[in-house]
Amino acid sequence: MSADPIDTLVAATDLDELMAAVEALPVDADTSRIGGVVDAWDDPQGVANVLMYPFVIPPSHRVPAVLRGLRSEGYLRIAASVGVGHLPPADLSDDVRRELLDALLDVVATDAKEAGVRASAEIGPLLHADEVELLDDLAAHPVDVVRHNLRQAALGITDPASQQPVVLPYLPDYAEFVG
Repeated sequence: MSADPIDTLVAATDLDELMAAVEALPVDADTSRIGGVVDAWDDPQGVANVLMYPFVIPPSHRVPAVLRGLRSEGYLRIAASVGVGHLPPADLSDDVRRELLDALLDVVATDAKEAGVRASAEIGPLLHADEVELLDDLAAHPVDVVRHNLRQAALGITDPASQQPVVLPYLPDYAEFVG
């Protein structure tokens, strides 16, 4: 008997294993159990796993879960920052896009480690021209990579031809992060 694909996804303990579990998840999988994992919010590994790939979360739970993760501490904040990159901006209402943008900016402002770096890399696709000034308060961020990523987000609006790739942080596995 083969392992249940949702159990495998929720229980994955390293990022390669998680990616393989996401790729192995059948297109027609009943993800209502993933909604239960999100609702319970008591399995940090499982919640982190689904936050990184929010498209596996039932649509009714998806954005609220990512926002809750961004407003959490520790590894869930990193996982949710990763997950924002898997939410197509064109599929988001303007209110939701702005709420995600504000939450990412809060992560950048309060985290000088992996979550702040990853959040800074995800801002560009959510940023609109009339919001570039929101980045001004973060111009003196203590992390060089964050400042680079924020510049790239602004250049994506003001001078796309000068834009360079964002820099992503090394992402530890959950056990490595908390260990």
